[in-house]
Amino acid sequence: MNKKITVLGGGSWGTALSKLLSENGHNVTVWLRDEAQAKELTVKRVNEKYLPKVKIPENIVFASDINKAVEEAEILLLVIPTQMVRGVLKQIKDEYKDGKIIINASKGIEKGTMKLVSTIVKEETKNTIFAVLSGPSHAEEVGLSLPTAITVACENKDVAEEIQDIFMSEYFRVYTNEDVLGAELGGALKNIIALGAGISDGVG
Repeated sequence: MNKKITVLGGGSWGTALSKLLSENGHNVTVWLRDEAQAKELTVKRVNEKYLPKVKIPENIVFASDINKAVEEAEILLLVIPTQMVRGVLKQIKDEYKDGKIIINASKGIEKGTMKLVSTIVKEETKNTIFAVLSGPSHAEEVGLSLPTAITVACENKDVAEEIQDIFMSEYFRVYTNEDVLGAELGGALKNIIALGAGISDGVG
């Protein structure tokens, strides 16, 4: 069943996931803070700054008014820096609530509070369902339809399977689990672990 999905963030990962969702038949709106960039993407259909080799489908809508972008959305996909999440959710908490789904596809921990996005969502929204999309993926590869595997974690198994169906394609394999904390921490800490492993290898 086709869904109305709003993607918050028009960087490389947001662009790649928007393309995938559009190809899967969903109605996709992408929100960007910069009105000029939204207009440029609408006309050129190429994200020259972040993903220049990928053609953006014509049916993706770009918007800079966040309230209009989310007012009809059934699913919200967060692809913005973690440090922006709280402020953005404060702007839309009255429009986006009561059983609607929020999927986080960004990685990181909020500075100062050291809170994960799942906690921020609980604090700043009313009765939404949270899931996290995480795994060994690259925007450039997904944008070019190269094989990718990823995990969607949600405490609600039925919602996890619904999200799996929404994203699954011939080149984008999605696995489900209920370990939201593990998926978030794995995504947030993977670069630190990789750096530590590299240093360890380097010093013998």
